[in-house]
Amino acid sequence: MMKYKLFKYHLLLFLLSVLFAACDSAFLDMKPSKDIDMLNDLDDLENLLENSYVFGKTGSLKVASCDDYYLVSRVEWEGLSSMTERNTYVWNADLFGGEIEQSDWNDQYKAVFYANAVLDRLVELNIDLNTEQSKYVKGAALFLRAYAYYDLAAGFCEAYDEETAHEVWGLPLRTEAAIDEIESRSTLKETFDLIIGDVEEAARLLKGRPFPTNNRNRPSMEASYAMLARVYLSMRKYEQASAYADSCLIRYSTLVDYNDICKDCATPFLNDLDEVIFSSNHLIANARLTSVGERLWMAVDTLLIDAYDPNDLRLSINFLKNREGNFNKKRGYIMTGFYDFSGLATDEMYLIRAEGYARRGDVERAATDLEMLLNKRFVHDTFNGIMTLDANDLLDLILEERRKSLVWRGLRWSDLKRLNKEGRNIVLTRRLGSEEYVLPANDARYVFPIPDDEIALSNINQNIR
Repeated sequence: MMKYKLFKYHLLLFLLSVLFAACDSAFLDMKPSKDIDMLNDLDDLENLLENSYVFGKTGSLKVASCDDYYLVSRVEWEGLSSMTERNTYVWNADLFGGEIEQSDWNDQYKAVFYANAVLDRLVELNIDLNTEQSKYVKGAALFLRAYAYYDLAAGFCEAYDEETAHEVWGLPLRTEAAIDEIESRSTLKETFDLIIGDVEEAARLLKGRPFPTNNRNRPSMEASYAMLARVYLSMRKYEQASAYADSCLIRYSTLVDYNDICKDCATPFLNDLDEVIFSSNHLIANARLTSVGERLWMAVDTLLIDAYDPNDLRLSINFLKNREGNFNKKRGYIMTGFYDFSGLATDEMYLIRAEGYARRGDVERAATDLEMLLNKRFVHDTFNGIMTLDANDLLDLILEERRKSLVWRGLRWSDLKRLNKEGRNIVLTRRLGSEEYVLPANDARYVFPIPDDEIALSNINQNIR
């Protein structure tokens, strides 16, 4: 029986992969396959949610567009393998240059399709939703759908603003796998309402289930709270973000002591690192701008490198010096592959909670959280604590430490968008030979365009850049 179930599961994945490959590029135009009917019980549904080729991925464009790195010469830029990479690096308004099948868009809608297929089959099979397994399957599907939608929103939508969210473009939202009409774009408010609603329901359904210590790719109540903290932070709803980070840390707060991590190893971290709450990594796309390891054509931003204290272990553990004398990013909280960790971890939760405390003037709690983190990041007995008790200065320090701690996780782009909304006026620049390229704060190019093939086949509204 077990061999039959595994055969059926792998056959289903193969048939679905053929379906996805055969669809005409635009993902929203895809019609569901009858092969979904092969999902006959909870085991089938749960197995489908374990598909790491679909779930637990985040887009690459946010990493490629941010200011954490630079290319060492114009020759290296000219040698990039795709028009998309070249245009992304200099923030060209025509980002894709006619190239189609963009993973940042298609792969996330593929995850939405899978999650919706599971949710649909729960209803079609008339499964009792009060059992522990059925609650997990539904909760996990909702979490994974929201995870994909949030990643899409972070790249393809404007920064959230409460005053305008009801009138600016959000995403095309699908909540069923079987649908006959193309969805038009929702408002940004409707998009975030769906994301938050999905994750809140996931948290309720996953409540009481043990934290998946050995399977951190699986959603959990702790991951749901962490996700809500991340989402609310991007919305600049700092009280809610801090509260959800607190709810997560009450239940899971383990921090790794970097003194126990190998400083000289190319792969310093192991799989199932204790700090990880939910594991995901960047999509395999735009690789010459986003992958990690020794990369002679690129270098981590020197101002970022210079910001680390000599006793700060994050410098030696997160970065290596390549043969050209420049710094590259090592593999992060994931042991294998060249596409770095982008999931949820406790260090991010401490920083979100600290930021929320600082913004409301609770400097003692904010400083305590930041000290809790940094004590695990500096060489033993070299961290002297937080010296400032001014709320604004402390907030600046927390934001600086956030950048140094969460580098290469795909969060910098969202941070730039939200912080510039608050008037921080962070301007990005790139140099290629004698030419300088500038991305001003709040520029329309912070929103990626919908891929051209999607616009052509689905006729949804395009972002203006």
